[in-house]
Amino acid sequence: MGTGRRRTWGGAPLAMAAALVVAVTATGGAMASDPRLDSPTAKHFLELCESPSPELRDICGSLIVSMIDAHVSIGRKHRRLRPFCPSRVLVPDRAREVFLDWARQHPESMGLPFPAAVVESLSARYPCGIIKDPVRRR
Repeated sequence: MGTGRRRTWGGAPLAMAAALVVAVTATGGAMASDPRLDSPTAKHFLELCESPSPELRDICGSLIVSMIDAHVSIGRKHRRLRPFCPSRVLVPDRAREVFLDWARQHPESMGLPFPAAVVESLSARYPCGIIKDPVRRR
């Protein structure tokens, strides 16, 4: 505690991102209906992804990679639940750039809950041709 050394996140951004993905996914629409749990929007996530802080940019990219991993894993068992099909493994920086490119081209979508916006960005860049509107499926 009093070592004088600065604490670092180490591998925590990926773990935190995965935990956030699980929390957001598990609550589904409940987050929007519970006023105590305001859901961050695509605009909030864009601010995180554009941060001057390398740590915050890493969290953004790691969270997107975690979402990709979760969707790909689910899609292996349930093919109709594959809203996007990346052709290769994405590193966090590339995943972040995919979202940033999409977000800058779709300012009208900044009010979406950020997980839906991330799925939209990945679907636009890596379409499967199976699901036309991944935001509205349930």
